[in-house]
Amino acid sequence: MTPSLAFEKIRTAFVRMDAFYGRTVFDEWAVLALEGAKVAVLAYEGPRRDRFATALHKDLVQLRTDTEGERREPGAFAFSRGADGTAIDAYIVVGAGVYLVCNNTQESVAEIARDPRWRQAQVPFADLAEVFRHHPLVPAGVA
Repeated sequence: MTPSLAFEKIRTAFVRMDAFYGRTVFDEWAVLALEGAKVAVLAYEGPRRDRFATALHKDLVQLRTDTEGERREPGAFAFSRGADGTAIDAYIVVGAGVYLVCNNTQESVAEIARDPRWRQAQVPFADLAEVFRHHPLVPAGVA
């Protein structure tokens, strides 16, 4: 899958999530290419455009801790219920070494999950993961 198509699918899934939830679930997302300790931001949408990249290593700590040993093939996903503030709340593996990270900068997933509408709002998220399982993102310049 091309980056432009992937980003459109992400935006569409987030609109659907918000519709089911009745308000914004994740106000921030980014597509990251991870190679060891190196992180490249391939796309970003959210309120911290000017400071996201500089805070990223700190914001990924809780998610990395919570998901250590998890599957890493396209379509795999996880949530971090312990992520507070700007710490990253969830990810989907969208390609080889490429991750969609999602965040609510105001609430943790634990807080979001208290609302019974969260159960239905997860459906578009899982559907998006399934799309990437079958059609992984291939970043521009990678053949």
